[in-house]
Amino acid sequence: MSSTDYERIVERMWSCGSINIPTRARDDCPGEPSCTQRDYGERVAADVLVSEDKAEDSEPLEEFLLCRRPGVASGGKAVKLQVNCVELSVDSTPSEIFVYHVAMARSNESDKDESRWWRLFPRALMRRVFDAVIWQYEAEFGGVQVVHDGTSLMYSPVLLPWTAQTKMFRDVDPNSVENAPGSQENSQSRVRTGLFVVSAKLVDAITTKSLTEYYSNPNVDAMPALQALGVILRCLARQRLVSVQRNFFSIDDEVLVPLCGGTELRWGYHQAVRVADHKLLPTLSRTTTRFYSPNDLMTLVTATLNVRSPSEISLLLDWERRKLARALRRIEVTPTHRNDSKRSIYSISTTSASETMVNVWGKTISVVEYFSTKYNIQLQHPNLPLVNIGSKRCGRENWLPIELCEVASGQRTRDLSNLETAEVTKQIREFANISVESVVDQIRRISFDDNPYLDAFGVKLAQHLMTVDAHVINPPEVQYANVSSRPVDAQWNLRGKKFVDGAVLRNWGVVVLNSTGEDIVRTFVFNLVKMGDECGMSFEDIDPFVVRADRNCGV
Repeated sequence: MSSTDYERIVERMWSCGSINIPTRARDDCPGEPSCTQRDYGERVAADVLVSEDKAEDSEPLEEFLLCRRPGVASGGKAVKLQVNCVELSVDSTPSEIFVYHVAMARSNESDKDESRWWRLFPRALMRRVFDAVIWQYEAEFGGVQVVHDGTSLMYSPVLLPWTAQTKMFRDVDPNSVENAPGSQENSQSRVRTGLFVVSAKLVDAITTKSLTEYYSNPNVDAMPALQALGVILRCLARQRLVSVQRNFFSIDDEVLVPLCGGTELRWGYHQAVRVADHKLLPTLSRTTTRFYSPNDLMTLVTATLNVRSPSEISLLLDWERRKLARALRRIEVTPTHRNDSKRSIYSISTTSASETMVNVWGKTISVVEYFSTKYNIQLQHPNLPLVNIGSKRCGRENWLPIELCEVASGQRTRDLSNLETAEVTKQIREFANISVESVVDQIRRISFDDNPYLDAFGVKLAQHLMTVDAHVINPPEVQYANVSSRPVDAQWNLRGKKFVDGAVLRNWGVVVLNSTGEDIVRTFVFNLVKMGDECGMSFEDIDPFVVRADRNCGV
């Protein structure tokens, strides 16, 4: 590979942020690219060239035509059917949507190493940082409503009034957005973070005409506009609802199903934009997820240990302690004895609250004595272990009694076992109609009629699900040997009907697995042969061989 090809590809990928150089490569030489950096970039560029060569040498794709629908059904019963789509109009959208590449770094790291700007933070933190930028630097945006995809792209309906090629925002505090008017964040719901530096650079302008041009010319690339439209539609839902990947749930919704183990089943919806026949349709599909119930942590502990009350827990065995540690790991809890933010559980103690010693006030006392002296709280279950909400590092633990913790709301549970999956499936079937009403209520809650982001980009959505014309096709008629029949209420009744070509059973027998009497066995054989004759299935041997199972030897 020539140096020109290498520089061209690496420069192109670096400019769009698609190269993620390992940390070991970044920290070798802060001033110039290290050997590891150079080798890594050459490997990435070589892979790109190989992929391009393979694409050129591959066989051409086979083209085939798909027949269109011949017409609209006319038979059967005409009905109105409600589908999981809403009507969308993009007639008032601006001619261009401007795309900005957003990068962020912590304030104490931004001046040390420029490669830190390409490090990805958790999406939840990146959204908070971006919301804080809009809140703290509202005047810099000139009143323009912008949206963010949660990673690195920002969309604006107009060109932002920035003279510099790259706009810098310094001392961005993600916690400042919690006090913003209309914010859904609770001041106690987030762990405090440091300050950030954010940069925004104009990288592209998407033509919205590609959405309508795609109908007549499928070769038009409408994917960038569809991606921007999806981000715009999900922006307000991410602020008002709980997002799990691309699914949205309402924690304030009263429609829920309590499950075992301190959990509950909630309904939400998944949103996506699809291209239909000369129209765009946002689809809203139902989805379910199991959340932890916002109750006392003790409820989850008793369910994990399979006991009725905490008084039944005396001394935990090693396997019980490991089981409890796995169940409580990474669950966010809120202390009840003080006003504090929610914290994650990292581990549990190997000793009970009465046996765990801490160094405070220049002396060593137990955790039970500490809470009794400082907070005047007498622990009801000093025999239980403590949870660590401080840190994973040894010596920086922060031990808290289980009875003084509450499970924070909005937390999805981990993978389900086979029994839990069966229980969830059963509840979904029983509450199908309720879940539909819950999803429709959640859609109304995100205020499609009063959505500032949709108004800024000129997108209009209907307030109700679409209704289409459908036909209930007449059930088929099945011809038997003696009669023809149709199903009634989607059920087939084979009583009194004979098969046209019935099978013949020549050799068969009966195995009796319990102590059933001879008369009952004969009656069973007689009725089975009689039913076979009525259905057109003949038995040549009406007196089959009967075998009884032995308790010790089997059959």
